[in-house]
Amino acid sequence: MLDWTDRHCRYFLRLLSRHTLLYTEMVTTGAIIHGKGDYLAYSEEEHPVALQLGGSDPQALAQCAKLAEARGYDEINLNVGCPSDRVQNGMFGACLMGNAPLVADCIKAMRDVVSIPVTVKTRIGIDDQDSYEFLCDFIETVSGKGECEMFIIHARKAWLSGLSPKENREIPPLDYPRVWQLKRDFPHLTMAINGGIKSLDEARVQLEHMDGVMVGREAYQNPGILASVDREIFGVARRGC
Repeated sequence: MLDWTDRHCRYFLRLLSRHTLLYTEMVTTGAIIHGKGDYLAYSEEEHPVALQLGGSDPQALAQCAKLAEARGYDEINLNVGCPSDRVQNGMFGACLMGNAPLVADCIKAMRDVVSIPVTVKTRIGIDDQDSYEFLCDFIETVSGKGECEMFIIHARKAWLSGLSPKENREIPPLDYPRVWQLKRDFPHLTMAINGGIKSLDEARVQLEHMDGVMVGREAYQNPGILASVDREIFGVARRGC
């Protein structure tokens, strides 16, 4: 989450859970390649940690993925879910759902140069392209041509104009059953669900249908949710217990 899950936030969250996979803020390829700061910096204590990339140029993404693997990241995640105007102007984020072949090329370019997992975070649709067939075609193309094996699905569509990022998290209705059906139709792929999950009880319900659950703002606004996740979800004691 941009401007939220920085390295300091992740370090704190790691104190609460040893086993939860943590994600960085979205970092653009341009920032990594041309920026003056060290946008890949993190603490070793954060592992397991995934780098979320924003971009649409396959070669630039491959370059960044290779740098990230060399720095020790455990996963590379491509953002195909953020609907903000700023992100769209950079030709990445949710707007990429409308160009599945390009997303596939991006994933394949990264997979060709790294051995760590390369995953996609996306939505169930964009604008009027929100049919189940559209979603299946997107998954089919990116998993086939792009060889992507894991998807994290935000169970809302995104409106690319007319709604703010905050409104895009609230106004489009959640459609968990559609994501559950997607997992049933693509059983060979690993799929996690995201969107509106506010408790471990709700996460357990999702895990009856999905391989994983991503919790976003609730983990930031109510980090105590992670204090018992190792015991209640992963079945292991917390550090020091």
